[in-house]
Amino acid sequence: MMAAFMRSLGGIRLRVTLLRWIDHLSRLGRVTETTRRVEEAVLRAVKSWQKAPNLGGNPLAGTAAKPGAGDTAVFTDRVGYVQHIDGAALSKIAEELTCDVVVMAIPGKMVSPGMPLGWLEGKFKDDVVERIADCFVIDDVRSFDQDPRFGAAVLTEIASRALSPAVNDPGTAIDIISRAVRILLAWKESQEANAESEVPYPRLRVASISTADLFDDLFTPIARDGAAIVEVGLRLQKAFRILATLGPEFRKNAVRHSKEALERAGCPSVRP
Repeated sequence: MMAAFMRSLGGIRLRVTLLRWIDHLSRLGRVTETTRRVEEAVLRAVKSWQKAPNLGGNPLAGTAAKPGAGDTAVFTDRVGYVQHIDGAALSKIAEELTCDVVVMAIPGKMVSPGMPLGWLEGKFKDDVVERIADCFVIDDVRSFDQDPRFGAAVLTEIASRALSPAVNDPGTAIDIISRAVRILLAWKESQEANAESEVPYPRLRVASISTADLFDDLFTPIARDGAAIVEVGLRLQKAFRILATLGPEFRKNAVRHSKEALERAGCPSVRP
């Protein structure tokens, strides 16, 4: 009796496993499954970045800053993208040397041998520079982990392909607009949650990711490629209306993109 029961139970488990596997395979080919996974990766990157804004350091004022005559620039011998930066290791070196470390090449930035990753404030020997350079992981492609803008770019690439005449799938672009709104809401919530948090690595000064950058990454390609499609334009305007309620910075960017989208659609006289 017990043996028969166990065989029956084993058969049920096998059928359940097979059904789950069939369901998994059926979802793999769907575009919405792909966009869902990309959205989840972006949300993880957003939360990771905002949990330790600027890699745990202070924001660097001005993205065009350059090392001074008395500073030591840090270079790489590779051409590629910064995938990861070890903020804790950089901070430890900075504390040992009692100097500030400036990071210009944040994750997602393309670098080359003639472009400084950052610099140390003061004159230091080559072995110190090598230690700083070792804190940067550089490879041929971008990575989601510390780079929210990469995920945003991947989402809009999917939308742009869907809006191409060969595919003609505005529904996917509309789906991605909704995901873009959720990503920006998460960015706002994470900003507020960590606004008063203590800076763990005060000797680091790191270039920032701006809200304007994320707006541009998420909406400019869709507004451009969907300019002639009414339903895409309407969903964009609805998205901007939602985002405009999230404070002055979000309102400024939402209004800017609303006007640009209307102009691309041939409606320059319509007020957002």
